[in-house]
Amino acid sequence: MKIFQLLCIVLLVGFHTACSTTDEKPDDEIQRFWPAPPDVARYRYMGTIHTSKDIEEKGSFLETIAVGEKKAGGFTRPISVAAHHGRLYVLDSNKPIVHVFDIPRRKYFFFGSRNDSKLVNPVGIAVDNQQIYITDRYRKELVVFDSLGMHLQRFDLAEHSSQLAGVALSHDGERIYVVDRGGIDSNRHQVLILNKEGEVINTIGKRGSDDAEFNFPLDITVGKDNHLYIVDSGNFRIQVLDESGQYLRQWGAVGNKLGQFSKPRSISVDNDNHIYVSDTGFGNVQVFNSQGDLMLPIGGLSANNKPGQFSLISGIEVDEEQYLYVLDQNFVKLEIYKKLDIQQATDEQQSVSEAQQVMPKPSAPE
Repeated sequence: MKIFQLLCIVLLVGFHTACSTTDEKPDDEIQRFWPAPPDVARYRYMGTIHTSKDIEEKGSFLETIAVGEKKAGGFTRPISVAAHHGRLYVLDSNKPIVHVFDIPRRKYFFFGSRNDSKLVNPVGIAVDNQQIYITDRYRKELVVFDSLGMHLQRFDLAEHSSQLAGVALSHDGERIYVVDRGGIDSNRHQVLILNKEGEVINTIGKRGSDDAEFNFPLDITVGKDNHLYIVDSGNFRIQVLDESGQYLRQWGAVGNKLGQFSKPRSISVDNDNHIYVSDTGFGNVQVFNSQGDLMLPIGGLSANNKPGQFSLISGIEVDEEQYLYVLDQNFVKLEIYKKLDIQQATDEQQSVSEAQQVMPKPSAPE
């Protein structure tokens, strides 16, 4: 069974808590599609992870994983997320570990707390087929683990950086891109380029507002075109550079309109080279094409913990199967959305509409 098929089963059946908690709307009132009908949907809300029980507890027709008296593993203040073949890696800023939700195997574990691999202030994470790369701001290190969380090595970046932030990998595995967000009194607002041995081979930028300059950059992703897409948060824009660091283009401005930014935070890219940017000021994820044209927003700022509503949105990630993962620090949740093609959107919206028509309405209390 393909990863995306298993994800669909687990998300639709296993994540019953996402639609049944007391602070959320009844099933028929939850906005499941973005944009909302009558527009043709491009994304479907699939479910929410709060703790390990959301992937370990299953519906009646799925094999149940016995958890016994084991305490559910869950994050307390999630900051960043990475995904690879159905395995989700979530950094926690309150307890500095990496939570791993292995959806295909319906398992949970964590790493980063042992003496030889202890994390202090993890902030950015990236994964490939073999390794996991984590920026530790306190130690000023890039820490490398294998896919099971066994510590491999550390790259000391203290000589080259002020305050580490996001990290991304080139598609060929030859380069590692690390964001240095700098500080109020630092001119090191930049991107470090490392080779696979962890040596800094180039730096991009300094503090400023010109092309290829940055003001508190926070996150980075590598597009399918091998271009670097960087959240230049203090300049309220996305900058696009080629893989060697040469400036190509930018988009965005400060404001409260769609396509503008308030507090851009995290960035990811999908297989169609669509760019996703989370914004804590708007409480949403804006989806752009690679030229910076807005396609649609997902979610909105809210004081209510409901699907598609966020209080302090943080890390986002899109995996190889076109699932979007969205973290919220205040609501302590990881929401999951599925990108739909036109036929999928039509079929799924019709299916939900038909199910709602035959669903009996609750009777009024006597």
